[in-house]
Formats: sequence, structure tokens, C-alpha cells
Amino acid sequence: FREVKGENEKVKGEEGGWLMRVSQIANSPICCEIACDATFAKGTLHIARDYRDARFCMDNALMLMFAFRTAPLMTLEMHAAVVVKGGEEARGYLFLGHSGTGKSTHARQWLAAFPDAWLLNDDNPIVRVMEDNEVLVYGSPWSGKTPCYRNLHYPIAGFIRLSQAPYNKIHRLSVLNAIGALLPSCPPAFAYDDSLQDSICDTLSDMISHVPVFHLECLPDAAAAELSYNTIFNK
Repeated sequence: FREVKGENEKVKGEEGGWLMRVSQIANSPICCEIACDATFAKGTLHIARDYRDARFCMDNALMLMFAFRTAPLMTLEMHAAVVVKGGEEARGYLFLGHSGTGKSTHARQWLAAFPDAWLLNDDNPIVRVMEDNEVLVYGSPWSGKTPCYRNLHYPIAGFIRLSQAPYNKIHRLSVLNAIGALLPSCPPAFAYDDSLQDSICDTLSDMISHVPVFHLECLPDAAAAELSYNTIFNK
């Protein structure tokens, strides 16, 4: 067996199956276990007898199994907020960053600045590279604290990595820096399995070949939203 320590633990059995242990916060008691086959096609959820939030366990079990099952299919579940802007040719804009960076705040600035903008997902959208190399973002059943569950998908216009600053400044990232900007927003458990890690890196490489990635240092204001949009479209 190989065990991974942390908020979510993952144990790989000798026969190739997986046992994922989940706790609600780091270093707290395990609230549930998900036993899966080697391909994550089938699984069994076991909830601790004294744990009362069954929905939390079911949501996490489905989210983890979906992420691992689809990883080899050029599909990534990402930690990001997504705004869609435009009419018939609407596109998605993904805002990435560590928790507390201001992804949801920046998304709200877009909604306030642009009348034709609306929220697709506020925490865990799905990104997929299609056979024709088009990169699409999908809504998902997982949207963090904001109940935004839309069964829709759109082409991606750009990824924007956020960091807080006392000014607004944006620049496009090189290929190497783009991978570094996107990788932290992918499920960290991928790092503990070579084949899954290879899948995520292959998908990221294809994504950044077709979609620009930016780093935005910003204030929580409308000017930051206008700067990021205008930069993507060279306005």
C-alpha cells in the first residue's frame, strides 16, 4: 500500500484499486472512505457512524471519482471561478488563485462591469480539450459556497491567475510559467500517481497551446476587470 498524508488521503492497494480517505479539515478525524477500482469506474462510499453530514461525503466522493476517472480523457476539474461574457459568441474566462486570493471577488467585478457577463461556476468547473483542440469549460455540480450549477459549456478565451496587489497590472505568461500557474488549480492528489500526473501534464500542455494564460496583480475593483478583459482582446 502507498499512503498519502493530508486533508484527503489516498491509499493504493496491491491489486490496483484505490481507497481514498476524506476529512473535512486537515488533521481532523476521517469522515468517510471511498473504495474504488483501478479505473475509478466503480466505488463504494463508507461514512463514519458518528459523522452527520452525509451530503459532504457524497459530494466529495462523486467529485473525486469524476476527477480521477476523466483525467486520462483530456479533462480537468479545476479550482477556479468562471464568468461567461458575450451573446451568440460567448466565451468563458477562468480566474484562478489560492483560496482567499479573490477569485469570487474578481468574478463579481466582471458581473458589475459588463452587462452581458454572468457566472457559470464559482469553484470547480470542468475543462476539456476536444478532438479538434478546442478548449471548453463546463459548469459542474460543485460550486463551493455559491450555488451556481449550470449544465452549459463554452469555449475558453483565457485563464487569469490572480494575486492581490495595491495596483492593477497584467501580463501574459510564457509556456513554462503558464503550466506553473495552472497546475496548483488542479486536484493535488494527482501528484501522487505517475500515470494521473502524466495525464494532467499532457492536458495542460494542450490547453496552453490554444488558450492564453495571464497573471493579474490587482485590486478588488472594476478597473481590474476592465484591464483583464481588454488585455485578452488587445483593446
